[in-house]
Amino acid sequence: MTMIGIISLAGVVVNNAIVLIDFIELKKKRMREEMGVERLPMDQVIKAIAEAGKTRLRPVLLTAITTV
Repeated sequence: MTMIGIISLAGVVVNNAIVLIDFIELKKKRMREEMGVERLPMDQVIKAIAEAGKTRLRPVLLTAITTV
């Protein structure tokens, strides 16, 4: 029974990571379009990651908590 719980919890973690990475990529794409460049400078990439993390942290945590 414990193994089933661990497997389902791992699934929740992976799902939330996918959602967060997808949102980071969306943020980076929007920043590239705004700046009119093909590749973002590293400081802009870090900014996109931080903004995406701030925006999606609460929904990801709430999803994980309600699933557990």
